[in-house]
Amino acid sequence: MQNLYPYSFDIPAICPDMTGAQFDRGWSQLPWWQRALYMHCLDEFEVAKMDDTIAPELTYLILDQRDQLLLDALFDLHRRRCRGDIRIAVVYGAAHVPAIVNGLAARYGYVARSGEFMTIVDL
Repeated sequence: MQNLYPYSFDIPAICPDMTGAQFDRGWSQLPWWQRALYMHCLDEFEVAKMDDTIAPELTYLILDQRDQLLLDALFDLHRRRCRGDIRIAVVYGAAHVPAIVNGLAARYGYVARSGEFMTIVDL
């Protein structure tokens, strides 16, 4: 989770990410060795490259649960705004893009025609 403040951009914004409490609850339920593995990786992208069989609970918490929150928000936007042209910026890490593309394609038949990756925060 990142400390961006999207409401300061003077454009409509939603934040479909986990709350700190939701993440803490999931984190506390992880096996100790998966918490240690994440602390060693320190990078969601490294977690995304892991085979689900290596640390399935960690992958589920860091990627899958957060991807579903994002997809639910995008599905809601589609239902409410699909009759007009709109532009949407998704400020999530690159590891989440496959879930976005696959989820929108599976549910609504979207086809990715182009994309632009931008560095929003450089750590």
